[in-house]
Amino acid sequence: MLHRNRCRQHIESLFLYHASPVLRNVKPAVLITVKSECVGMWKNREKAMCKASGLHMSELRSKNASSLFLIYDRSALDAAIRNERSLDILKEFGYEAAGSVDLFIAHLSDRLSGSDFPHEVGLFLGYPPGDVKAYIENKGQNCACCRHWKVYENVGKAKEIWAKIDEAQSDALDILQTLPPIHIAANLLKAV
Repeated sequence: MLHRNRCRQHIESLFLYHASPVLRNVKPAVLITVKSECVGMWKNREKAMCKASGLHMSELRSKNASSLFLIYDRSALDAAIRNERSLDILKEFGYEAAGSVDLFIAHLSDRLSGSDFPHEVGLFLGYPPGDVKAYIENKGQNCACCRHWKVYENVGKAKEIWAKIDEAQSDALDILQTLPPIHIAANLLKAV
């Protein structure tokens, strides 16, 4: 029982740490890779973690050693992928402009099963469309700077966002030190 409780705390802490920028409205979504030995517990806690945080989760890909999950705020994700510049990029990769968020996520999941990595995933994660487009066109080369993503256009704005991401994750670590229940930790992260 003790091992199960520790595993549960670990899964919930991992979720909250990675989701903290989404809870703070800094990003519409994040990706997290969960190793195969933890996927069962992750899926057992999925509904509780989503309910406690108000976020949604989709498994995008599962391979032998791990599963890749998208954790997202539905309305923020919808706004991120529906702006004109994002839609122009997404249409190039077969996304239906009139599709629902769920259809966009399903198409991304299909693309992740292919041989080429779908770099348009950056749009789902809130990266600026200009940076995503330039990354694809430059094959990841010639960026102005790099940290949470490769920046090609507005370095100053990117650094502001990176500082907010770092702050959210730092606050998450501080909150998680006290091992509060997930619903309390999620509410604390949203309130700061």
